[in-house]
Amino acid sequence: TEPMPTPGATTATGTSRRTRGEVVHDGSPPRTREAPVIPLDGAPRSRRGPAPALAAALALALAAPAAGQAPAGGPPAGEAPGGEAAAATRANLRLAHAADVNAQARYLAFAGTAEREGYLQISRLFRAAARSEQVRADAHARALRLLGESPAAAVGPFQARGTRQNLLATLAHEGPERLRDYPRFAQQARRDGVTEAVLGFVLAHGAEEGLARLYQDAMRRLSAMRDPGDDLYVCPVCGHVVKGPPPAVCPVSLSPGEAFEPVG
Repeated sequence: TEPMPTPGATTATGTSRRTRGEVVHDGSPPRTREAPVIPLDGAPRSRRGPAPALAAALALALAAPAAGQAPAGGPPAGEAPGGEAAAATRANLRLAHAADVNAQARYLAFAGTAEREGYLQISRLFRAAARSEQVRADAHARALRLLGESPAAAVGPFQARGTRQNLLATLAHEGPERLRDYPRFAQQARRDGVTEAVLGFVLAHGAEEGLARLYQDAMRRLSAMRDPGDDLYVCPVCGHVVKGPPPAVCPVSLSPGEAFEPVG
C-alpha cells in the first residue's frame, strides 16, 4: 500500500473512466468480505521456524507484563486499552485501514490494465495483491471495532497507467509503509496495550515483505510475464502471497496451508 493517507469519514462512490490508455478512478471501493479468523495457536511450525514477523508479533503482543505492571508507556495496570491512552493507535489504525482500502481498489485497476496489455502473470499478481490488501484492511477494521469504532474509508482518485509504470509506482508506494509505517505503528500499539493492533501491524509487515519480492521479480522479468505462469495463493489471515502450491504452514501467520485461497 501507499504511504498512509488521511481517511475519509464515509465510504465514497464513483466511477472509472479511461483517458488515452489510462484508467482514472474517482471513488467507489470494491466490495469486500471479511477474512476468516484462523487461530494462530496450535498450528504446526515449519521446519525453518516462525518468520521474523511472527516472532516479533509474539514477542510484542503475546508476552504478558508482570502482575500489577503495565506495558512500558501503556495504560495503567487494570485499565482496559482503547481509552484516551490508545488515541495514537486508533489514528494509526484508521490510516492503515484507509491505505489498504485504497490500495485494493488501485491494484484491481492495475490488474485490468496488465490483462489488456497481455501481461497475464502481472495481472494475477495485482489481483493477489488486492486480496492481500483486503485481508489487512479487514484486520485493521476488526481492531478498530474492538476499540469501539465503526471503520469507514473513502477511495481517493488515482490513475492506472501502463503496466511498467504501475509496477514502479507500486514499489515506490510500498517501501515507506513496509520500512517505516508498520514498525512504528506496531511499537505505538504495544505502548498503548492494544494487542490486536500489534498483531495486525506486524503480520501486515511480513506480508508486505513477500509482496515486495514478487513486484521486484515482475519488474526484472517483465518481458517474460505474458504467459499465465504459476498459480498464486493468498493467506486469508495475514495476506501473505505465495507462488505455486501453498506451503504446509504460512511462514508469516503460521496458519495451515489448506486455508490459502487461490487467485483466479
